[in-house]
Amino acid sequence: MAFFKENSESVADLVSKLTLGQYNPVSSVEVLTPKANLGFRIGHQLTATDILIYTASVIECADGIQDLRDRTSQDVPFSYKYDANGEARLFESNRGFHDWLAYLASFGDDDVFDDAKPVLETDISDFYQRIYFHRIENILNDVNASRGSNGAIKKVIQVCRSKQSFGLPVGSSASRLLAEGLLCDTDRLLLDMGLQASRYVDDYRIIANDRNNTHSVLCRLAEHLMVTEGLSLNVAKTRIVDTRSLHKSVQQKLQDVFTTAEMRAFHQHLSTTYGDEEIDDEDESGPDNPFLTGSDLLDRLDELKKNNSDFSSRKAILKVLRSVPAADAARLLKDHRDLAYHLPRDFCRAIRASIEAGLAEPVEVEAAVWDLLQKPPISELSYARLWLLNLYANGTLPSDRKLIVNTIGRPSALEERQLIFIRARLNDRAFFREQRGRLGQVGEWIKPALLVAGACLPADEYRNWIDIAVRQLGDPFAQAFGNWLKQGQDYEALMAV
Repeated sequence: MAFFKENSESVADLVSKLTLGQYNPVSSVEVLTPKANLGFRIGHQLTATDILIYTASVIECADGIQDLRDRTSQDVPFSYKYDANGEARLFESNRGFHDWLAYLASFGDDDVFDDAKPVLETDISDFYQRIYFHRIENILNDVNASRGSNGAIKKVIQVCRSKQSFGLPVGSSASRLLAEGLLCDTDRLLLDMGLQASRYVDDYRIIANDRNNTHSVLCRLAEHLMVTEGLSLNVAKTRIVDTRSLHKSVQQKLQDVFTTAEMRAFHQHLSTTYGDEEIDDEDESGPDNPFLTGSDLLDRLDELKKNNSDFSSRKAILKVLRSVPAADAARLLKDHRDLAYHLPRDFCRAIRASIEAGLAEPVEVEAAVWDLLQKPPISELSYARLWLLNLYANGTLPSDRKLIVNTIGRPSALEERQLIFIRARLNDRAFFREQRGRLGQVGEWIKPALLVAGACLPADEYRNWIDIAVRQLGDPFAQAFGNWLKQGQDYEALMAV
């Protein structure tokens, strides 16, 4: 990805010359990820090149998908609206889940003197995993996708889903955009029934005309999804409330973690810290101090855990901890170890922010992380192990040979990559010399990691290896990638990304 970013023009030129009909995706790594308290879902990680081709192909169709959505669904869908002028941003801003809750706070409230109206709350069960492949074909045909992009999209999906007849790669922005096109017919059904409805991905809020026909609406929606889309509603998340209860519940959720004022201050802080072309000139100075301290946020985490709040609220705290004065990592590891299992990515990023801010000793944190890695349930969940190992691979924690001597569980391809980077940090040159003659025997997922981490070898030896290695890569960017590596990339900086 760093190679793509630093060589965007030359990579774009290479992409434009690809014969997509001859392009063969590598497939994805499937990883079990936690969902809610006791649930799971499968997440997919594509290779960098497959992500690039898949996303580029979907972007070619994006205007057509958005036009279909605007004509058919009107304002029912709230989530993931394609922004043709967004440059690096694929979707319009201000359409996150928090924004949807704010929208629902007055949804259906046309007249404050009206009686409360019945509201059907429901969502689709395992939406991304259950989408039929032929429906994706239909969408691509509806928007007149070019032959090349049409074929590339279908190839990536089929290879990723092991040629099953259903499911999209979970976690990709390209998949989100395709899925939005798929639900246009369902949105249209609700509009044709004369109903007010709002949807965030697969989550619906529908206002019925009166309480007597609420069940009829539910039956019609369920029948349409089952017969037309091969999808079903989530029984556990389906209920009937009224507009007053809806407004009260979303207001409570909005205040559960951050008040609206705090959210506004936080967004201003992010714009100041990371830059945003939409921020007003007069606001560029921004607040000198963020709106909450790390200690404040940990206090809120304590309260949320005590009240058994859902993990989405605790996840919001972890995300903010990456961007404000970080909390003491020792306290996070001591009192909220469960988040390393349920929310490992955000948990580890918060740990990294704490160490980078000088609020924790890496050696002390490393001892606690090592303890987490060796005990259930984390020792049994590859996804959690992956992110904890990344703390070593990116240099946040000091690397130790125990990581490569004591294999933790059965490592996935993604974990193997982290262990390769850890070997580079340990300057394990003997290992990389052994791999020079074995490159043709390892998978496509492992080869780029070996080539990046192999820079720990002496410069001449490394360049000679690259010249030989790129011939064994099946990637269309292999030669350009090898030339970029030979220019003398800082491999420790690449591993720290």
